[in-house]
Amino acid sequence: NIYSKLLFGQKRIDPFSLQIYLSAISLLMMVPCKVTMSLSVGGVSNVQQMFFPSRSTSLMLLLCGFINFISSQFAFNTLHMISPVSYSVSNTFKRIAITVTAVTMFGERLSILNGLGIATSIVGVFFYERAVRSYKQAKLYETGHEAKTTV
Repeated sequence: NIYSKLLFGQKRIDPFSLQIYLSAISLLMMVPCKVTMSLSVGGVSNVQQMFFPSRSTSLMLLLCGFINFISSQFAFNTLHMISPVSYSVSNTFKRIAITVTAVTMFGERLSILNGLGIATSIVGVFFYERAVRSYKQAKLYETGHEAKTTV
């Protein structure tokens, strides 16, 4: 996150290009691993199945790839607009929301420790948001106060 923000700040790369480069690098790293694993488990027929999957598998891979692309675009564009700390806090809140939604949808029971962890995270996000808001108001006040005293 911090290195990405550094690249964005120096205008070296835009979020879309960064995603393309990272995707290409991950593909180059993962294909040899997958081929090696497929050969060790099922031989040549398993490798052929990997490169020529069934129609339903291909559609699911395309759908997952598209959703991952949209998610990454949203993440990189958000990181481009806000600080790395704010991005990490928003990512924490996203994880809380996913956990609470999953617990609600699947009717799981939370232990006291899980509930305490979720509550601590929510309180932390709340206090961070309040601190950022107070800081911005203080900066606005200082700027307005300095403008009045210099005039």
